[in-house]
Amino acid sequence: MVLFLLAGCGSSAGDTDVALPPDNGLPPGNTCMYASDGLCDEPVNCVVGTDSLDCEAACAAGETPHLLAGACAFRDPPDHTVETGPGTGGELHLTGYRDGTILTPTGENASEDVPRHYRLFVPSSYRPDQPAPVVIMLPGHRVDHYSLAQYTQLDRSAERNGFIAVYAEQQWRWQSGRWAWWTDWNWTSATVENPDLVYLRRLVERIGNEYNVDRSRVFSVGHSRGGAMAIIAGLEMPDVFAGICTQSGFTEFQYHEVIAAYSGRKVPMVFVHGALDPDVCIDCEVNQMGCMHGPAKPCSAMGSDALVEQLGAAGWTDHDLFYYRLDNVAHRWQPQLNQPVWDYLNARPHPEHKP
Repeated sequence: MVLFLLAGCGSSAGDTDVALPPDNGLPPGNTCMYASDGLCDEPVNCVVGTDSLDCEAACAAGETPHLLAGACAFRDPPDHTVETGPGTGGELHLTGYRDGTILTPTGENASEDVPRHYRLFVPSSYRPDQPAPVVIMLPGHRVDHYSLAQYTQLDRSAERNGFIAVYAEQQWRWQSGRWAWWTDWNWTSATVENPDLVYLRRLVERIGNEYNVDRSRVFSVGHSRGGAMAIIAGLEMPDVFAGICTQSGFTEFQYHEVIAAYSGRKVPMVFVHGALDPDVCIDCEVNQMGCMHGPAKPCSAMGSDALVEQLGAAGWTDHDLFYYRLDNVAHRWQPQLNQPVWDYLNARPHPEHKP
């Protein structure tokens, strides 16, 4: 039986601090105009931590409607009790942002290598003698990787939990003039040649050579077409990725047939999808006439509902598959779920790389 969470959580749009007059009666440094008004306003109107009095009382009452789900999830400090796996050592150990490139084959000409970019965020808590987890973020179709830190708020999660965040670039397709993951691929006979899988494997190797990476906790997360690639990366590279999270994801080009025939490790997966998604229908199945929710358009891909059901039939259980099916959400990354998603994946290190 696979776990489902039905909720109306929306994404936490950018919180704005509003300066209050000095006689507002709030603790020093508290700049949220809605704090201490008797209502818990995190993270809808207040930055997490600025309306603590109201939110602690609301969360302690045990009631967590959708507007409180994010606030209550962040009340307790993160749990770092997971035992660290073997480290890669590394030679660089610089914190903050770093940009780099890796040569990988193109999907348009297999004999040609092109540079693929990436951006690292290494938290200030990183220590060379302590292996650090890695989370690789895969953007949606046509989305550049430089905007991902602000969009996903993963930098804040990295600082809070001590993992290295990696923002990966899709390949630029010269023939069609767009950034796109090669999810539209021949998955029956040419899987190992997929340029994205080559890129991700080389990227993990590069980061491991530069930093002391915990090999048991390397995760892939993605949104939209990046979410599709995260699913593929988890199943095609189970030796590398301990687990994955896909948000507003799907599979196409018969990849559901690969899932049906899959017999490898049950890679832990977290699915996040909004029922009102107008871009990737949550309930699409291949050759279905149209979406039950959202626009009435033909389905050429498998949405999250069908994929979660298929994975459950293939042997995934409550231990390694969780589904946030969000009622009132469209096509967006859900940053308020960063912490619970991290907690879920972090508690499931790679079994072949344990200490």
